[in-house]
Amino acid sequence: MDFSLITLAGTQYHDNVSEVLLRTSEGDAVIMPHHEPLTAVVLGGPLTIRSKSKKEDIFAIYGGILEIEDNRVTLLADEADHIDTLIESNIAEALKLAENLKNNAQSKSELQRAKQIVDRHAIRLDVSRIRRRKHR
Repeated sequence: MDFSLITLAGTQYHDNVSEVLLRTSEGDAVIMPHHEPLTAVVLGGPLTIRSKSKKEDIFAIYGGILEIEDNRVTLLADEADHIDTLIESNIAEALKLAENLKNNAQSKSELQRAKQIVDRHAIRLDVSRIRRRKHR
């Protein structure tokens, strides 16, 4: 099936793949060739793409919209970070700083923004740890 991951920065991934795994508002989903047509809200978390050669590409995504039609799958997301660009120690430090921002927020808007930053870094940290688990 034809899969595209499109972000505000442009197309991050496009290929003919055998499987896509992600989290939707309805639960975890595995998309395989000839999936029925679907439009779904995608939640933040790992996005795993398996090529026909069984190679995996993993991205941290922060939500988006998934559309499946005619054996074509498109995921529209604001941002996506490939696992190879995620450095666990840097993300852990950024998460600590974001938690400090949240704890010291002076207004509801500051608190909301700090929560978004914490959530984003938590997703990035979880995805960065996938690499370590796979290499054990």
